[in-house]
Amino acid sequence: MKTNRLGLYAHIPFCERKCNYCDFVSFTGKDEKDFKKYIDELLKEIKDRGSEDYHVDSLYIGGGTPSILPSNLMERLLRKAYDSFKLTKDLEVTIEVNPATVDKEKLNSYRSLGINRISMGVQSFDDTILKKLGRIHSKKDVTDSYNLIRKAGFNNVSMDLMYAVPGQSEALWEESLKEAVLLEPEHISCYSLSLEEGTDFYDSFNKGTLKLPSYDEDVKMYLITGELLSKAGYHRYEISNYCKGGYASRHNLKYWNMEEYLGLGVSAHSFINGVRIENHHTLNEYYGREKVKSTHKNTEYDNISEFIFMGLRKTEGISLKDFEDRFSIPYKVYLKDRQDILKALIDQGFILEEEGRIKYTLKGILGSNRITIDLM
Repeated sequence: MKTNRLGLYAHIPFCERKCNYCDFVSFTGKDEKDFKKYIDELLKEIKDRGSEDYHVDSLYIGGGTPSILPSNLMERLLRKAYDSFKLTKDLEVTIEVNPATVDKEKLNSYRSLGINRISMGVQSFDDTILKKLGRIHSKKDVTDSYNLIRKAGFNNVSMDLMYAVPGQSEALWEESLKEAVLLEPEHISCYSLSLEEGTDFYDSFNKGTLKLPSYDEDVKMYLITGELLSKAGYHRYEISNYCKGGYASRHNLKYWNMEEYLGLGVSAHSFINGVRIENHHTLNEYYGREKVKSTHKNTEYDNISEFIFMGLRKTEGISLKDFEDRFSIPYKVYLKDRQDILKALIDQGFILEEEGRIKYTLKGILGSNRITIDLM
């Protein structure tokens, strides 16, 4: 019997309002009746896909806005997940929350249900920026909710922040970083705004009514981030993620390490036994008998490409020994005629090879998308 470790992801696809930049599968205008119907279907999927062949060591509840759910529905979800899988004693359970949708009652319920990590969607500490992003919370909501989270006993809190957004200067971004650091969360994720098709920002940009910071300003904000957070005691362990010692996101590391995970809910993705699984993206389709939209059996090239692409996102890069153990071929032999590319990237200061690992330098991170393709 397998005893592999597994990450679980449960998608809660509801929001009070769609943010102007968001292309995640989420739905607005729903009420508690809709929430209950969805949870009923999600529990069916958990029952069907539950297994004792794996030891679940991370459970991540994302969205959407999971904290929009009433506590009784969150309890039903977690109880079913706990009953359907073998759990490790050190299980990490994360829930994403919007600062405007949590209160003392919900947080106390989360604690009693075994949730031990909170991921706050903060994005900015500037009310004008928050309004432009379409967020439903204010700076005050962030600090008020954060204090409630601490009072409820949570000692593992992550904050998501966003830079290179409309109307944001380098000074405003630095101020948001400083505000976050003052609150001392254990983990901070900092993402550059990307324009995604189907979003309000995407449409506005194409109409010429949305002005974004330049590429040079984007790069400067990234450099400010690394310098400021490093001085504050945060270690960058992935291109966009920083943590204090021992507080890296176990669940997200599964993606970057190409470990196995099971996604539950509408639009969720899984990677099990070398197969990538994608669930249906609409509620009507998901409510049908078959939850899965498509499956794809990875080829060896798929696995190698993903291992390199995801592994190089980590500050520690990829282990040449791990590569050879996993694929039964030394990495430099795999490169064959492209070894000159790797050498050139090392000579030019984009890639560093040391202690049996290949990883990006800071210069490499800034040009990572193009470089990774050359190394796959």
